[in-house]
Amino acid sequence: MRDLDGFDRMILSALQQDGRVTYQALTDQTRLSRTSTRTRLHMLLDQGAATVVASAHPALFGQAVQAQLLVTAHADPAEAAKTLIAHRSTSGCQRTTGANHDLVVRIRARDDADLAAEVDQLRRHRAVHRLKVFRAVNVITDAAEPAPPPSPGPAASSLDAVDWQLLVLLQDDPRASFSTLSQGVGLSQAATRARVRGLLEAGVVRIAAVVHPAGAGLPQALGFAVSPTTAAEDVGAELAQRPGVTAVATGWGPCDILGTAAARSTPHLAAVLGGMRSVGGIDRLTTWTVLDTLAPVTPIAVRRHRPPRTLTTLDDQPWAPVSP
Repeated sequence: MRDLDGFDRMILSALQQDGRVTYQALTDQTRLSRTSTRTRLHMLLDQGAATVVASAHPALFGQAVQAQLLVTAHADPAEAAKTLIAHRSTSGCQRTTGANHDLVVRIRARDDADLAAEVDQLRRHRAVHRLKVFRAVNVITDAAEPAPPPSPGPAASSLDAVDWQLLVLLQDDPRASFSTLSQGVGLSQAATRARVRGLLEAGVVRIAAVVHPAGAGLPQALGFAVSPTTAAEDVGAELAQRPGVTAVATGWGPCDILGTAAARSTPHLAAVLGGMRSVGGIDRLTTWTVLDTLAPVTPIAVRRHRPPRTLTTLDDQPWAPVSP
């Protein structure tokens, strides 16, 4: 795999902001030719540096609450991981070392009462020795998953069958052309464009690049927890701007801020940590090494979880034209 240069990083950064950014917009930013820009983008995606995903807001599926569990296993962390990954609420899992936990597990829940019930169920499993809960309130940035707007998020009842079908099509191909999307829903390209823009602006769906640190030449990864002396949102926002920081969320639990960072080497990782420690308002910064990702974070599958009432027009049947 080739090393990424400044142009590659510019393209990845643009894709993280807008996964449907046009080739022309990328060309304007990089000052490269359109052909070169297109080639670089496809190479980045093909070599596994990033994946463009369409992530529908979890609240649409009754999963508005997000949390991360810091889990200490009774014996073999792999056994605990298998159990936790198989649980219905789990959306991702990392194996870690260097702190008082063996795993960091992401889960989703309907509300705080549902979260408490899910956690109680997981805590009782024989493979779990200790479990601490970080309840995320605001995901400031997240390279592993397009961060949704703060809860409560949109209601499923606000979408019609065309909206749901667009979400399915966008999840199948986040960078699909408006021509392709319009054929899938039976609207004009102009009406389809307006629909997609409305879904994006309302926070119903986020389309962005998920960067894979190892594929992007950043194999060294760490997690961190912060207890601030000032407003957590301010400290979290500053941390999110530091080079190498890949995820930051504020919330409550054993800490006020939880996040991850990545680097290309141990010296680079030390520099990343130095940049994080330079942020004002930090009382305590705890770090751990991420050994590997046992279950990558994946968006909720719209095709499988959309409401039954939207299935009146099946994916394998032609769509009749409808009004925008």
